[in-house]
Amino acid sequence: MSTVQRTVKVDSTLVKAAKQEGTLLNRSTSAQIEHWIRLGRAFENALGVSQAKVQRALVGEITIDGLTDREAEAYLANLASSMQTPSQAERDFYASLGEPSEAAGMDEAELYGDTLSHPDQTCANTAE
Repeated sequence: MSTVQRTVKVDSTLVKAAKQEGTLLNRSTSAQIEHWIRLGRAFENALGVSQAKVQRALVGEITIDGLTDREAEAYLANLASSMQTPSQAERDFYASLGEPSEAAGMDEAELYGDTLSHPDQTCANTAE
């Protein structure tokens, strides 16, 4: 098995727990985390959850109607998790929604004319 060294953000309490548990079992912190990852993966697959189907639903290739109840639970958990950590592209998109647009249309003066500045004004106000 080849190994790849990458930086991954992990909650500090999990790292501390992995260090303590690893020490008890003569494993390094990274070996303990890898062990937990393998256990989690095996557990998910043992529950009758097809991760491939869940992934296909997450990318929109299939609907959740085709998932078992357990697969739907895994789908919703993954969806909730991804919504809590939006990608930079998603953050940029939602930030752009607040920017002024160059959309076609009329401004208020063109829409209401020079005499009425707001639709709530009545004709009586303009006669004075």
